[in-house]
Formats: sequence, C-alpha cells, structure tokens
Amino acid sequence: MSIEKEILGLWSLAEGFTEEAGSLMVLFLANGKLVWIETAASDPPNGIEFASYSITSEGDITYTIEYDAIKSAWDGGISDVPERIIRINSLTADKASFAIATESHVPFNKVSLNASQGTLQGVWQLVSQTVGDEYQVKGDAYLIFSEEKFWVFDTSEAPRAGYFDGLEYGTYSFDESSKIVTIDVEYNGTKIPSSDVGLSNRGPRFLVENLESDSFVGQFSGDQKLALDFKKMLSDSSESQNSEQQALQGIWKSEGVLGEG
Repeated sequence: MSIEKEILGLWSLAEGFTEEAGSLMVLFLANGKLVWIETAASDPPNGIEFASYSITSEGDITYTIEYDAIKSAWDGGISDVPERIIRINSLTADKASFAIATESHVPFNKVSLNASQGTLQGVWQLVSQTVGDEYQVKGDAYLIFSEEKFWVFDTSEAPRAGYFDGLEYGTYSFDESSKIVTIDVEYNGTKIPSSDVGLSNRGPRFLVENLESDSFVGQFSGDQKLALDFKKMLSDSSESQNSEQQALQGIWKSEGVLGEG
C-alpha cells in the first residue's frame, strides 16, 4: 500500500514519549487535509490546527497551516514548526513514527474506526442543519466516533482564548435498539461569548435517524427542534472506500457551526 493510503485515518500518541499517551492526535484525510489535535499536552492550551498536506518523493509530509487554534505566548502545535515538515520514520497499518521539529521519534498508534453495520464509528462531516423550519447548508465541522470516544473539530469561528479552540471530546454510548446516543463531554472548546455551540450545547442525548453506511441524521430536542445531517468521510470499512474518495472532494467549501441554534 502506498504512503498516501497508509497514512489515512486518525492517529493517537503512543506510549514512550515525553507527553502523555493520547494527548496528541493527527487526522489525515484523502483530500490532502490534516487536523492536528492537542487534548492534554503539557504546554496548554488544547485545540486544533487544520492544514493542507502532501507527501514528497522522499516520503516526508509537507503542510501549510490554514487554521490555528493552538496558541499560547509561544504559539504551539505543528504551526510552531518552522520548516513545516513531518518526516516519516516508519509507517505500518496501525503504527507510525514521525520526526517533528527537534523530536526525532514521536510514536503514534492508529485509532480503530471499524464501522461495522449499525455503528457510528468513523469520521463524519456536518453537511446541513435544520433549526425549526430553517434549513442551512453547513460545513467545516466534523464528528468522529471510535468505539467509545468522540471528538468534534470545528473551524467555523475564529479562535478565541478561553472560548473557542474548535475542539470537543468525551465518551459516548449508542443504543442500537432505541437509536439514542448519550454523550459525556470531557472538554468543551466550542464556546463563543454569546452562546455555546458544538455537540455539547443541546444536552447529553440525541436520536439517530436514517443511519446508513455513509450518512445519518441527528435529532436534538430543545426550544426549537434541531436536525443535523452528517455524511461519512472516512472509516476502516473497506466497502466504503470508493464513496469516501468521492465525498472528500471539496468538503472545505462551505462554512457553518456544528449545532448552532
């Protein structure tokens, strides 16, 4: 398998590094976009960075930062790497070692997103929402489910310290009989001064409707009924690879806020 295909997916920092395992993550998508995630690194704050990337003939990852919400007095994240290169030391189906800035060995494990029938595992893009009777086209918001954990990546608001860094994460459960998702938010970085946004702003439960291999609708209760329409971007399910390649084209063209309303 080529490097371009092997690298795709969500990777989590492994044991054996100076930071806590799982505190750094990186998501590679097939359209040449990546997300760098810091969830509990020793140098705060938490947050996400979005970038475009390509694989060089030498097997290195070069990238251009497009959204930077990991900022402190000395910045942070991969936006703080002057040469904008991640070197691949080794890469297999489930393990990787990268050289980043002055760190010669940063070990990662691939996070399983095994999307068997009837589960939510995978990378999903918010494509539209309906608040009451108002329909809105959305984008720039992504929801990832692994077996027990979820993450929200949202670039629709400008980064603002203490409010918006584009990241939410926590644990969840999915009752396949009732189609109810129950979430436990561990970190909420999708707030704006006037309101909360993200998946956390409508309470701990929502109903999944029309769950297919590549789409579902999340129904949220509240003063106004909220429906969020998601399309699958990536999973470990081999049968969805063709549709993923098509869906990944142009997913950065629209703007929106996950769960705003």
